[in-house]
Amino acid sequence: MNNQGNIRVLIAEDDYLVCQVIKALLKELKYTVVGEAADGLEAVEMTHALQPDVILMDIGMPGMDGIEAARLIQERHPTPVVVLTAYEMERLAREASAAGAGAYLVKPPNARKVERAVTIAMARFDDMMALRQSNHHLEEALTELQETQETMLQQARLAAVGQLSVGIAHEFNNILSSVTLYTEMSLNASELTPQVRKRLEVIARQANRAAALVQQIVDFGCRAVLQREDLGLFPFMVRLTGRLERTLPENIHLNLECATEELQVNADPARLQQAIMNLVDNARHAMFPTGGGELRVALSKRPKMDKIRCVTCGRIVTGEEWASISVTDTGAGIPPDVLPRIFEPFFTTRAPLGSGLGLPQAYGIAKQHGGHIGVETQEGEGSTFTLYLPALPALEPEALPAPPVLARMARGNGETILIVEDFLALRQALVDSLEMLNYRTLEAGDGQEALSIFEQHSDEIVLVLSDFAMPKMSGLTLCRELKRRYPAVLAVILTGHPLAERSNNSKDLESAGVVGWVQKPMDLEQLAGAVAQAVAG
Repeated sequence: MNNQGNIRVLIAEDDYLVCQVIKALLKELKYTVVGEAADGLEAVEMTHALQPDVILMDIGMPGMDGIEAARLIQERHPTPVVVLTAYEMERLAREASAAGAGAYLVKPPNARKVERAVTIAMARFDDMMALRQSNHHLEEALTELQETQETMLQQARLAAVGQLSVGIAHEFNNILSSVTLYTEMSLNASELTPQVRKRLEVIARQANRAAALVQQIVDFGCRAVLQREDLGLFPFMVRLTGRLERTLPENIHLNLECATEELQVNADPARLQQAIMNLVDNARHAMFPTGGGELRVALSKRPKMDKIRCVTCGRIVTGEEWASISVTDTGAGIPPDVLPRIFEPFFTTRAPLGSGLGLPQAYGIAKQHGGHIGVETQEGEGSTFTLYLPALPALEPEALPAPPVLARMARGNGETILIVEDFLALRQALVDSLEMLNYRTLEAGDGQEALSIFEQHSDEIVLVLSDFAMPKMSGLTLCRELKRRYPAVLAVILTGHPLAERSNNSKDLESAGVVGWVQKPMDLEQLAGAVAQAVAG
C-alpha cells in the first residue's frame, strides 16, 4: 500500500449499517474518509465541496441512483468512482462504465477487494483523463485545421475575385476615359445652351462616381499604384477627422483619441484616407438604426511583442511595430453569420443603398501597404475596426504643406504626337483632346501599325503616347523597339493596370524612352500636364 492515508474517499451509501462497514474497511486500509452521502444528489454536491480522490458509490439510492450521480460527477467534477451493488449484473456493469465508473464492487466487500477496486478505478481514471485531454487536443487541432482550410478558401476566393475585378476595371477605365474626355471637351464649347450644359455636367458627375467605384475595385485587388511617402499620422488624422466631422449627422459625435503624436508610416495619403473614410462610413451606417451615438477614432502604437489577429489572412501576426488606427461605433454589432463575409466585394447588408465595396477597398489598401485589419464586435454593443500599418521610427513633426494651386491647363505649339491605343473610342477621344490642346496627332491601333507610322513620320513625331496593354505588342515592347531604331524617341505610357513595373523597373522604362506615365481614367488636365511635361523634356 503506497501512501493510502493520503487518498481521500467519499462514501455514497443510503444504508447506514453498510456505510459503516465500508468506512471501517477503509480505515483498516489507512484511507481517509472525508464524507458520507445518503443519496445521489448529496454525493454530487459533496464531491464539489470536498473534492475527494475517489468515490465509493452505491447504485441503488433514493432520489438519484448511483449511475446518474456518477454521470453528473464526471460532467461537473471528474473524480474516480467505484460502483457498489448487491447484484453482479453485466448490464449494470456496462451502464456504470458508460457513466464513468472505473471499477465494480459487489457487496459485501472485503478489504482486499476494496483496495483492488480503488486502485483500478484511480488508474482507469488517469487513463480516461489522459484520453479526454488527448481528444480535446485533437478537437482543437481539427478545429484549427478547419479554420485554416476555410481561411485558405476565403483567401483564394478573394484573390480570384480581385484578379477578375482588376481585369474588368481595366476595361471600364478605357470606357470612362472616353466619356470623361468627350464630356470635358463638350463643356468647353461656347455655344452650349443652359439645358445641354446641365446635362453634360450630370454626365461628368456620374462618370466621376463610376471612376471612384472602379478605383475601389482596383484597391480591393491590391493593384493600385501607390504614391507612398513618410507620413506623420497625428497631423494627418487631425486634418482628416476635421473634414469627417463636418460630414456626419448631428446625432453622431466624433472623437479623436491619440496616444502619441510622434507616429510615422510610409503610406499613400490618398489611399490611406480612403480606407479610413470607408471605415468611418461603415460605422456611421451601423449607428444609423440606433439613432446615432459616439464614433471614436483612436491612434496608437502597438509594440513588436503584441499579437494581433488579422481578418485579412486569418492568422496571428507578430514581428512588427504597428501604427494602429481604430474606428469604434456604438451600433448594433455584426451578427456571427455575417462576419465572415464582410470583406467580400459586393456583399452588403445595406442594399439597395450600399455597394458592398467600402470594406473590401479598405481590406485591399491595408494589404497593399503591408498591413492588416482586425475586427472586434459583439451584437448589441458595437464594433471596432482596426487598421494596422508598419510603423516607422518617430521623426520630428513637420509643418503641413500648403495645398497646391492648380495651374492653367498646358497647351501645345503644333507638335506632332503619335497616339497608340487599341480601344477605338478612347483613341478618338485622345486625338480630339490633344488637337483641342493645339497638338497635331497621328494614330495607330496597335504596336505594329505604330512602327510603320513612326517610320514614315520619324522627323515629325516628338512624342509617342501609347497604351500599355495591347494585343500583338505591348506598349513597353513598342517603346523598346522604337528606342532601338530611333534613340531620341520619347514616350508616355497610358495604363488601366496599376503595375509594379513603374516602381520596380524604372531603369528598364527609362532605357525604353518612357518619360511619363498616366493612370486611366485620366481627365483633360492630367493628360495635358503629362504631355506638356514630356514634350518640354
